Amino acid sequence: MKKSTIKNESVIYDLVGIGIGPFNLGLAALSQPIKELNCLFIDQNESFNWHPGLLLANTTLQVPFMADLVTFADPQSPYSFINYLHAHNRLYKFYFYENFFILREEYNHYCQWVAQQLDNLKFNTRVTDIKQIHTDSDGKIYQIFIKNITNQTVSEIYSRHIALGTGTSPHIPARLSNIKHPNVLHSANFLEYETKLRNLQSVCVIGSGQSAGEIVLELLKQQDQHPRQLTWLTRANGFFPMEYSKLGLEHFSPDYMTNFYQLDGATKRSLIEKQDLMYKGISKQTIADIFDELYRQSIGNKPQALNLLANTNLDEIVVNNNSSTQQINLHTNNLLTKNRQQFMCDAVILATGYAMQSTQLLSSLNQDLMLNDTKAYALNADFSLQSKTLNRNKIFMQNNSLNSHGVGSPDLGLGCHRNIIILNSILGYEYYTTQKNTVFQNFNFNTQKGHECVNYTTFH
Repeated sequence: MKKSTIKNESVIYDLVGIGIGPFNLGLAALSQPIKELNCLFIDQNESFNWHPGLLLANTTLQVPFMADLVTFADPQSPYSFINYLHAHNRLYKFYFYENFFILREEYNHYCQWVAQQLDNLKFNTRVTDIKQIHTDSDGKIYQIFIKNITNQTVSEIYSRHIALGTGTSPHIPARLSNIKHPNVLHSANFLEYETKLRNLQSVCVIGSGQSAGEIVLELLKQQDQHPRQLTWLTRANGFFPMEYSKLGLEHFSPDYMTNFYQLDGATKRSLIEKQDLMYKGISKQTIADIFDELYRQSIGNKPQALNLLANTNLDEIVVNNNSSTQQINLHTNNLLTKNRQQFMCDAVILATGYAMQSTQLLSSLNQDLMLNDTKAYALNADFSLQSKTLNRNKIFMQNNSLNSHGVGSPDLGLGCHRNIIILNSILGYEYYTTQKNTVFQNFNFNTQKGHECVNYTTFH
């Protein structure tokens, strides 16, 4: 263990958040009024901007507006979405709007508004490494190496706890990752390349999630001005809506998350495999809009511009670089009939989802961190990494707990609950009330009544 090299004047933060997406931004907002905590949140980007490549007009969140950064912890917080509307003289307009599901563009603007008010955020700063050192007064703390992206200066800061919220990055299946073609694209950056698609004759969208549905709908709406042949294929059984029944939504509750954590690893994995449509799939409204647009375009029995292919796996993409047009050859396989088919297109949009960012930042600490039976980092009930040695200072994981805490882990509606758990764990007492008995169903898999609570041992 490295002995302390901290200068006397160096600040030791109570919490440093790495990455400023919605989850860590919410953590920053909730930590702001806690006078006994000194927190800093770092991000390599210039400012907060949430999935800018997918901020299509009229697209909405898939959760109600109450799933903002703070409301489930503190409805009276100045950083609530309702207060944002009030501050922008939009409260009556939202009242008359009568829609629980806010526009994605407005959610992004709301988060930017919150970020502008917080003094514990530091942008344009990249974390390059994390080490653990020992001090006489604090025991083991974290030494965090940072680089200022503007002037490339390198420095280090110190913290008792870390909240790792580096988020996700666009995922491309390994078999397709080496394709070199300017028109083989990921859905995450759709708005950046959307205009160049308008002059193409054919576009294929791969995937059956919300992003795929929104992009298909956008391309369909452009058909009158920019006609082209569209293909939408997925290996799923169909283009199904996300599960959104009221009792189904209770799986996105603190109660379900708390009780799911107590299950053994094999049972957890079995449940997650059966719950795809709870957190994947397309909203019913988007599916309805696609159907309505197809219906409108079919008036007079006009040829259908969109070819929908379910149960179809994309085996391979072949690019003929010797061709003057450089068309893309898709090799597909029908999963029911096993029939193979090839067809050509000018562009492919891979709506193949997102994967957690690399945890390379933790490599210097790996020898002290425990793994679960799938060789992933093992998490405690309070979302902190399990350690092989006793350490009162913790590393908390944001949104990397699907397999430990359940289907609600990536959901914006439970981000606030997770942040309550994190802050209370750091403080050693319940500063924010942990909500219990929030659902009508009994999710306690062990007993008829009662819920497990995180045991807050004083760390601070």
